[in-house]
Amino acid sequence: MKFPSRKKLTTFFLISGMFSQLGVFGVLWIGSNMILHPKRRPLEERHHLVNANPSDYGMILEPFEAPTQDGQFLKGYIVHPHPNPGTAERTRRMRARLNKAGVKKSPDPRGTVILMHGRGGLKENMLTIAQRFIAADLRCIVFDARAHRESGGTKCTYGLLERSDVSMVLDHIEAILSEHNSEPGPVVAFGNSLGAAVMLQTIPHEPRIIAGVAAAPFADMREVVTHSIGNLTSHRVPEIFRSTIVEFARFRGGFRYQEIAPENSAGFVKVPVFVTHGSLDKVIPINHARRVFQKLPESSRKWQEIPDAYHFNILAKGGDDLYEEMIHFYLRAISQHSS
Repeated sequence: MKFPSRKKLTTFFLISGMFSQLGVFGVLWIGSNMILHPKRRPLEERHHLVNANPSDYGMILEPFEAPTQDGQFLKGYIVHPHPNPGTAERTRRMRARLNKAGVKKSPDPRGTVILMHGRGGLKENMLTIAQRFIAADLRCIVFDARAHRESGGTKCTYGLLERSDVSMVLDHIEAILSEHNSEPGPVVAFGNSLGAAVMLQTIPHEPRIIAGVAAAPFADMREVVTHSIGNLTSHRVPEIFRSTIVEFARFRGGFRYQEIAPENSAGFVKVPVFVTHGSLDKVIPINHARRVFQKLPESSRKWQEIPDAYHFNILAKGGDDLYEEMIHFYLRAISQHSS
């Protein structure tokens, strides 16, 4: 039996090693792309229906484009309550609940809610939530986060750039409303998933936000992204390999994970925050929300766990009871701020 020559064996192992390295690099590149570049989701039929006939849902949608500090533009809507709404089922139902609770209708907006969607989300998702909030005469602001849907930006930075984006949006809204001889009034915030994490990182640097609701926030980016890679592949994949993908994304994104830790930011929050999370969440385990909650000021924090809720159905499972709790939380904060 004739064995390959040493030269052929050397060549074989060199080529094998090169392809192995290319394979590893390819996995790192693809994995980091998924972290940095969320898929820009198209509108669904339900979104088109709302955009085409917002009055049927109790809303007037005023589009805007807010500039960012790095020269991008964020597309969004100012959501005004419609004076003569159509069916507006969600809004009317919530208005009835608020009437029963003694919340009288206000002729003018009580304040403004800025809403922040989750990773891979879009502003149109937030319109469903806005339909409840406008029942309390709260003006709403929804926008596509950077690197999402219609907004500019090439990568998601999980709060590093997004927190200044929120401030830039508020600046732009103030300018638009001043042209209408109006103003935002007290500003409160709502964030879901990534949006909740961004909100928690924004509040310590944004004095205009006087209260926030964080739905399913993560506490630490490195942990939650490593966990998510395990969900997408398998948790049997060694953590060191998953961590390497996360570290490669950090290198490509040009940020430090210490800068993206809502758990740490929560320790600097001085305003009321309501944290809610689903007990069965597999995307962001509920212990993340508990850690965030423990860092918030005891005198003004509120916690609500939603039994049997997963990551993507927490608001649906909580239903109008949860929405009404959020609204009362905002109204108390606005009342205390105004007194």
